[in-house]
This record gives sequence, structure tokens and C-alpha cells, in this order.
Amino acid sequence: MGRKTLHCKPTAGLLAHAMVAKFADHLPLYRQEKIFGRAGLPIARSTLVQWVGKLQPLVDALREAVLTHGVVHADETPVQMLTPGAKKTHRAYVWAYATSQLSDLAAVVYL
Repeated sequence: MGRKTLHCKPTAGLLAHAMVAKFADHLPLYRQEKIFGRAGLPIARSTLVQWVGKLQPLVDALREAVLTHGVVHADETPVQMLTPGAKKTHRAYVWAYATSQLSDLAAVVYL
């Protein structure tokens, strides 16, 4: 019998930890789910997904702030992407947009 999943409001520290692990450390949510479970915090992957989704308004605001600057630096990086159920990868792109070093806002947004 598995542990009961936690149903509670996350602290800012827990949210920050999960987001840094996902976006900065490239740790998938299914792995985070297992790690939290081993630590005695049974947090369902679906809960982690909801937390990530709640960041969308922040991402939208940051994208708007970056793209409306007078000078925006851009980078297009090709990556290999595997579509679920596909056997082969295909070329996809990650675009990074950054404000200028002279800008009041130091920010990068990935699309």
C-alpha cells in the first residue's frame, strides 16, 4: 500500500526548489516525485505539473517585458526532440530572447 499523497498549499521555498530543479537542473517532474516520496513528502506528479502551470502568468509578463525593449538579443538553438510515441527524434528549436546589458531589466525568456 503506497503513501497517501499530500494535499496542502506549498511554501514559497518548496515551489522555488521544485522550479529550480526542473528548469535550472533539468530534473524531470517524475524524478522529483520519486525524490520527494523517498524524503517522506508524497507529492503527486500531477500536483507538480499544476505548480509549473501556475507560473504561466509570470512567463507571459516576462516575455512581454523583454520583447517590448528597444534592443532585444535573440538566439535560435536547434535541439533533438522526441515526440511521445515516435521512434525517431526530429529537429526542434529553442529561442532565447534577452534584454540588453544596458537595460534596466536583466532578463531572458525562452520560447
